[in-house]
Amino acid sequence: MIAPIVASKSPDVAFIVLMAGPGITGEQILRTQAITFYKKMGASDSEIKTILELSDAADKLAENNNTDKQKRKEGIAKLIKDKAAGISDTRKKQLEITEDAFLQSVELAQSPWMKYFIHFDPIPVLKQVRIPVLAINGSKDVQVLADNNLKGIETALKQGGNKKYQVQKLEGLNHLFQKADSGFPDEYGTIEQTIDPTALTAIGDWLKKVAGK
Repeated sequence: MIAPIVASKSPDVAFIVLMAGPGITGEQILRTQAITFYKKMGASDSEIKTILELSDAADKLAENNNTDKQKRKEGIAKLIKDKAAGISDTRKKQLEITEDAFLQSVELAQSPWMKYFIHFDPIPVLKQVRIPVLAINGSKDVQVLADNNLKGIETALKQGGNKKYQVQKLEGLNHLFQKADSGFPDEYGTIEQTIDPTALTAIGDWLKKVAGK
């Protein structure tokens, strides 16, 4: 997300390569992440809907009580009791619908960086980029989903009049561009590969084309 910002402001940048870069807002990325993760945990559509509503309500609560941790905790406990009344205690534990989990989540969301990320919209910035752009993403990326982010990047570049771009989804690769089975973060540490050769080849071939060599 930083490269397009720099490229839109500096004439010294000749090209940019976006590796799992955002093509939708930070808020949308976090929401699609949550849906993907809860589906992996076996949550039903109605359970996911409840969790997302809880998350939104908890974030608003944190904004109104951003200096009082105890009030946030009490408020989250009440939210869980009210909004997740139809979910059994056993199921709540399985899906991590707990005070501690939501408290940790809202505290993270209140950090300066996360506030910036949540509200960041890459589209206006990408529309200003006129130099060559390569955007790649792994098909098994569950943190920055390939299809909607690559589509967002391509649409923004087109709308901005940039014709010197290439978007590419790399099959079987995760968020770190490793060959993966599930693509989920708990798998990252078990993969010996640092980066898959197909990602390096895609970047190398594009650079040769852009550099004219």
